[in-house]
Amino acid sequence: MFVLFAIGLAGCKLLSRYQRNNPFKCGWYFQSLPKAKVYYDSVLAPFQLQTGDIVANIGSGSGWEECIWLTFKDSINFYAEDIDTVCLNQGDIQKAISYYSKLRGAAINNKIETVIWDEEQTHLPNHFFDKILVINTYHEFSKPMAMLKDIYQKLKPKGQLLIKESPAT
Repeated sequence: MFVLFAIGLAGCKLLSRYQRNNPFKCGWYFQSLPKAKVYYDSVLAPFQLQTGDIVANIGSGSGWEECIWLTFKDSINFYAEDIDTVCLNQGDIQKAISYYSKLRGAAINNKIETVIWDEEQTHLPNHFFDKILVINTYHEFSKPMAMLKDIYQKLKPKGQLLIKESPAT
Protein backbone atom coordinates (compact mmCIF):
# COMPACT_ATOMS: atom_id res chain seq x y z
CA MET A 1 0.00 0.00 0.00
CA PHE A 2 1.32 3.41 -0.99
CA VAL A 3 0.18 6.54 0.78
CA LEU A 4 0.55 9.98 -0.73
CA PHE A 5 -0.11 12.77 1.73
CA ALA A 6 0.06 16.20 0.17
CA ILE A 7 -0.82 19.68 1.21
CA GLY A 8 -2.19 21.68 -1.71
CA LEU A 9 -3.18 25.29 -2.12
CA ALA A 10 -3.62 25.31 -5.90
CA GLY A 11 -7.10 23.78 -5.85
CA CYS A 12 -8.43 26.24 -3.28
CA LYS A 13 -7.11 29.23 -5.23
CA LEU A 14 -8.54 27.90 -8.49
CA LEU A 15 -11.97 27.22 -7.03
CA SER A 16 -12.32 30.66 -5.53
CA ARG A 17 -12.80 32.05 -9.06
CA TYR A 18 -15.55 29.65 -10.16
CA GLN A 19 -19.29 29.37 -9.83
CA ARG A 20 -20.74 27.34 -7.00
CA ASN A 21 -23.81 25.13 -6.66
CA ASN A 22 -25.03 24.63 -10.19
CA PRO A 23 -25.81 21.97 -11.44
CA PHE A 24 -25.17 20.56 -7.95
CA LYS A 25 -26.87 21.31 -4.65
CA CYS A 26 -23.33 21.11 -3.26
CA GLY A 27 -20.01 21.50 -5.04
CA TRP A 28 -18.54 23.51 -7.86
CA TYR A 29 -18.88 23.70 -11.60
CA PHE A 30 -16.86 25.30 -14.37
CA GLN A 31 -18.47 27.51 -16.97
CA SER A 32 -16.06 26.55 -19.73
CA LEU A 33 -14.00 23.54 -20.75
CA PRO A 34 -10.69 25.48 -20.59
CA LYS A 35 -11.37 26.47 -16.96
CA ALA A 36 -12.24 22.87 -16.07
CA LYS A 37 -9.03 21.73 -17.82
CA VAL A 38 -6.90 24.08 -15.71
CA TYR A 39 -8.39 22.55 -12.56
CA TYR A 40 -7.97 19.02 -13.92
CA ASP A 41 -4.33 19.58 -14.91
CA SER A 42 -3.28 21.26 -11.67
CA VAL A 43 -5.34 19.39 -9.06
CA LEU A 44 -6.66 16.07 -10.40
CA ALA A 45 -4.17 14.83 -13.02
CA PRO A 46 -1.33 14.43 -10.46
CA PHE A 47 -3.28 11.51 -8.93
CA GLN A 48 -2.44 9.62 -12.15
CA LEU A 49 -5.67 7.66 -12.51
CA GLN A 50 -5.40 5.21 -15.39
CA THR A 51 -7.91 3.90 -17.90
CA GLY A 52 -9.63 0.89 -16.36
CA ASP A 53 -8.87 1.86 -12.75
CA ILE A 54 -11.53 1.15 -10.16
CA VAL A 55 -11.44 4.14 -7.82
CA ALA A 56 -13.27 5.15 -4.65
CA ASN A 57 -13.30 8.78 -3.53
CA ILE A 58 -14.14 8.91 0.16
CA GLY A 59 -15.65 12.23 1.10
CA SER A 60 -16.51 13.12 -2.47
CA GLY A 61 -19.24 15.58 -1.54
CA SER A 62 -21.57 15.80 -4.54
CA GLY A 63 -19.32 13.87 -6.93
CA TRP A 64 -18.35 17.02 -8.83
CA GLU A 65 -14.64 16.12 -9.00
CA GLU A 66 -15.43 12.67 -10.40
CA CYS A 67 -17.38 14.40 -13.18
CA ILE A 68 -14.37 16.61 -13.96
CA TRP A 69 -12.12 13.53 -14.09
CA LEU A 70 -14.48 11.79 -16.50
CA THR A 71 -14.64 14.90 -18.68
CA PHE A 72 -10.93 14.46 -19.49
CA LYS A 73 -10.24 10.76 -18.79
CA ASP A 74 -12.54 7.98 -19.99
CA SER A 75 -13.00 4.49 -18.59
CA ILE A 76 -12.42 5.08 -14.90
CA ASN A 77 -14.90 3.27 -12.68
CA PHE A 78 -15.75 5.60 -9.81
CA TYR A 79 -17.39 4.99 -6.48
CA ALA A 80 -18.27 8.37 -4.98
CA GLU A 81 -18.70 8.10 -1.25
CA ASP A 82 -19.89 10.59 1.31
CA ILE A 83 -21.76 10.72 4.60
CA ASP A 84 -24.22 13.36 3.32
CA THR A 85 -27.11 12.08 1.18
CA VAL A 86 -28.30 15.64 0.47
CA CYS A 87 -25.10 16.38 -1.44
CA LEU A 88 -24.33 12.91 -2.78
CA ASN A 89 -27.17 11.43 -4.77
CA GLN A 90 -27.50 9.77 -8.15
CA GLY A 91 -29.86 12.44 -9.51
CA ASP A 92 -27.39 15.29 -9.04
CA ILE A 93 -24.55 13.18 -10.42
CA GLN A 94 -26.59 12.52 -13.57
CA LYS A 95 -27.24 16.28 -13.91
CA ALA A 96 -23.52 16.97 -13.61
CA ILE A 97 -22.59 14.24 -16.11
CA SER A 98 -25.11 15.73 -18.54
CA TYR A 99 -23.71 19.24 -17.94
CA TYR A 100 -20.09 18.20 -18.55
CA SER A 101 -21.07 16.05 -21.55
CA LYS A 102 -22.55 19.17 -23.16
CA LEU A 103 -19.52 21.24 -22.17
CA ARG A 104 -17.07 18.82 -23.80
CA GLY A 105 -19.30 18.11 -26.79
CA ALA A 106 -19.34 14.34 -26.25
CA ALA A 107 -21.16 11.98 -23.93
CA ILE A 108 -19.58 10.85 -20.69
CA ASN A 109 -20.52 7.19 -20.67
CA ASN A 110 -18.96 6.19 -17.38
CA LYS A 111 -21.11 5.44 -14.38
CA ILE A 112 -20.43 6.80 -10.93
CA GLU A 113 -21.73 4.59 -8.13
CA THR A 114 -22.80 6.38 -4.96
CA VAL A 115 -22.11 4.90 -1.53
CA ILE A 116 -22.96 6.33 1.88
CA TRP A 117 -20.39 5.68 4.62
CA ASP A 118 -20.38 6.13 8.36
CA GLU A 119 -17.73 7.18 10.87
CA GLU A 120 -16.10 3.74 11.13
CA GLN A 121 -16.46 2.04 7.77
CA THR A 122 -16.81 2.72 4.09
CA HIS A 123 -19.35 0.03 3.13
CA LEU A 124 -17.28 -0.71 0.01
CA PRO A 125 -16.40 -4.19 -1.28
CA ASN A 126 -13.17 -5.77 0.00
CA HIS A 127 -10.05 -6.17 -2.19
CA PHE A 128 -11.74 -4.36 -5.07
CA PHE A 129 -10.10 -0.96 -5.67
CA ASP A 130 -6.97 0.05 -7.55
CA LYS A 131 -6.96 3.44 -5.83
CA ILE A 132 -8.83 4.99 -2.96
CA LEU A 133 -8.76 8.77 -2.70
CA VAL A 134 -9.25 10.81 0.45
CA ILE A 135 -9.25 14.43 -0.73
CA ASN A 136 -9.74 17.08 1.95
CA THR A 137 -11.61 14.57 4.08
CA TYR A 138 -9.05 12.92 6.38
CA HIS A 139 -9.42 15.74 8.92
CA GLU A 140 -13.15 14.91 9.14
CA PHE A 141 -12.59 11.30 10.28
CA SER A 142 -13.70 11.08 13.91
CA LYS A 143 -12.08 7.63 14.12
CA PRO A 144 -9.15 7.83 11.67
CA MET A 145 -7.50 4.52 12.61
CA ALA A 146 -10.75 2.58 12.20
CA MET A 147 -11.34 4.24 8.81
CA LEU A 148 -7.78 3.59 7.60
CA LYS A 149 -8.05 -0.06 8.63
CA ASP A 150 -11.33 -0.38 6.74
CA ILE A 151 -9.91 1.41 3.68
CA TYR A 152 -6.87 -0.86 3.59
CA GLN A 153 -9.18 -3.92 3.37
CA LYS A 154 -10.90 -2.42 0.32
CA LEU A 155 -7.71 -2.11 -1.76
CA LYS A 156 -6.46 -4.74 -4.17
CA PRO A 157 -3.10 -6.25 -3.11
CA LYS A 158 -1.16 -3.57 -5.03
CA GLY A 159 -3.77 -0.86 -4.56
CA GLN A 160 -2.93 2.67 -3.51
CA LEU A 161 -4.38 4.95 -0.87
CA LEU A 162 -3.91 8.59 -1.90
CA ILE A 163 -4.56 11.27 0.71
CA LYS A 164 -4.51 14.99 0.00
CA GLU A 165 -5.35 17.71 2.50
CA SER A 166 -5.47 21.39 1.62
CA PRO A 167 -5.40 24.04 4.32
CA ALA A 168 -8.52 26.15 4.67
CA THR A 169 -8.32 29.52 2.97
